[in-house]
Amino acid sequence: MMKTRVIQPEILDLLPQTDPDAIRAREEMVMVNGIMGNHRWIERMHRRYREDGWRITELGAGDGTLSMRLLKSDCCPEAMLHAFDLAPRPEQWPAAAHWTCGDVLAQALPETEVVVANLFLHHFTQEQLRQLGSRLSPVTRLIVAAEPARRWIYCVLGRLFCELAELNHVQRHDMQASIFAGFRGDELRDALALDSTWQTCVSNHPCGAYRAAPNILLLIGDNWSYEHAAANGGRAVRTPVFDRMAREGMRFTNAFCPVPSCSPTRSCIVTGRAAHQLEDAASLWSKFPGKFRVFGDALCQAGWHVGFSGKGWSPGNFKDFGRDLNPAGTEFKDFPAFMAGRKEKQPFFFWYGSTHTALHQWRAGTGRARGIDPTQVRVPKALPDVPEVREEITDYLAQVELMDEAFGEAIALLEKNGELDNTVVIHTSDNGWQMPHGLAHCYDEGTHVPLAVRWPGRVKAGSVSDAFVSLTDFAPTFLEIAGLQPWPEMTAHSFVDVLTGGPPAVKRDRIFIERERHANVRRGDLSYPVRGVRTAEFLYLRNLRPDRWPAGDPQLYYAVGPYGDIDGSRTKLYMMTHAKDPAVKPLFEISFGQRPAEELYDVKNDPDQVVNLAADPRFAKVKAGLSASTDAWMRETNDPRVDPATDVWDRYPYYGGKAKELRQAKQ
Repeated sequence: MMKTRVIQPEILDLLPQTDPDAIRAREEMVMVNGIMGNHRWIERMHRRYREDGWRITELGAGDGTLSMRLLKSDCCPEAMLHAFDLAPRPEQWPAAAHWTCGDVLAQALPETEVVVANLFLHHFTQEQLRQLGSRLSPVTRLIVAAEPARRWIYCVLGRLFCELAELNHVQRHDMQASIFAGFRGDELRDALALDSTWQTCVSNHPCGAYRAAPNILLLIGDNWSYEHAAANGGRAVRTPVFDRMAREGMRFTNAFCPVPSCSPTRSCIVTGRAAHQLEDAASLWSKFPGKFRVFGDALCQAGWHVGFSGKGWSPGNFKDFGRDLNPAGTEFKDFPAFMAGRKEKQPFFFWYGSTHTALHQWRAGTGRARGIDPTQVRVPKALPDVPEVREEITDYLAQVELMDEAFGEAIALLEKNGELDNTVVIHTSDNGWQMPHGLAHCYDEGTHVPLAVRWPGRVKAGSVSDAFVSLTDFAPTFLEIAGLQPWPEMTAHSFVDVLTGGPPAVKRDRIFIERERHANVRRGDLSYPVRGVRTAEFLYLRNLRPDRWPAGDPQLYYAVGPYGDIDGSRTKLYMMTHAKDPAVKPLFEISFGQRPAEELYDVKNDPDQVVNLAADPRFAKVKAGLSASTDAWMRETNDPRVDPATDVWDRYPYYGGKAKELRQAKQ
């Protein structure tokens, strides 16, 4: 069996800068980087450097790359090195050994096997540990890719966990992430079941029993826009539960849905993929092809209790296309019923889909009945500022408050059970409100959504992030929280780094938005395709079929009604009735009329996006840059719309109900 000497870079930092051995070690150590998981690369580099007289002394991972440190000669003091064979048993560990997440675990395995981690066993004093601990990143990602060593590594981690708890180097949740992030849940579960050493260490430790990952509770409203939360500046609405999640966690100012439409956005949430990669599922009232992987299935396979109540993946058809369960999980009557079906200490993911804010719930007079003052609501500039519109907004806000209260019941149950502080709570919406210029349209009223995340010990309370986050990012984020690896086909990226304040994994200065067919409201079942990008300063939209009606045909075709991509609110009725009035006519054109091939809005000076600057020569350079960014995104994500002739979404079946008038005509 091969042996290797291992040198820890942090140890070199503890030695005097003038120490000749330390100087020589720094000079003779080299780093080689490669893509993590590329075993042929690892094997080739291992062989090449070994032939040249170098030996691998460290295998480390971070940010999707694999690193090898190689040492030319034995040049460091023996006290700072430790050699060992593959997979020693726990009883062989030195009794005086200390463990810390600043160490490096390295092992020269057979060339086709690799162990990667950021831990190593050393004979450190507690003072040395404290010095190292002060320099550590709060989260250490671990990857295990060598079958024979897994059980041993989990044993090692159990001892490490207890040692860190005693030394109080990191917070409880940081310890959990340091140990578990990157491990597959089923591997962890199997290891815990097999290894009594781990179970004894954790269960008997004074800090209490710790789980591999926290629970996850997703609170997702239906058609709820960003500004309609008090913490986001909503003056007329009270949202104490959302405000609490923001106060005790992180509030996001730039969270957006990927598609301003219910089931397409939910398709992106469950898969972590751009809508245009999901075939039918990029449209409303579509089918959900069973071939697409969803994060909930992965959590179930890892031993999690997964379910939803209310609105999960919807509306559409999944049962006839390869799935027995809703893509959001097993359906339960409510959150208490879900919790009652959970095994003891089993980690859970629950999707609570409220429909309180859906248009059919906006009952006239409910806003005033709750004490909401119509004079205090903000009427977006795309809508007429008249009493009828203000009254309807108050009725919508009443439903926002009822939704907030319902979510509060779930929070109260977690508190009662002592589970809240071990649960990541994500509080958000699937898309914007059902007003003209909102739902189904790619302006902020349709895409900008509230988002607050509470994660005690990992997310700084009261923090605010301006990073651009898409709801598509939820899937890889949930997998990372659970200790699972995101899948290669995902176009989205986990934002755990944003939540925890770690080094940025990706640049988050923009979000890409798209849409295909919303309701079936154009003769010939036609879609209205849009691609665009939103930055902190501008919104750029490309209407790929500008000859069509973005709000739907003016005459009823199949569903909803005239201009059917604007739902039938009282405000819509008012605008249609007064379409020729001088004060309403320009607003009617903004929401109901046809649009040019390109739109550009200065969101700083025009937050309601009513002044199109696409034809203004002063913004030609900005438009060109955002257009190029959109093109690059479409190419990188294999968007079928790269081909201008593509019309595949016009041919996908529509599973929505027919308009009432059409049904009556056939009776």
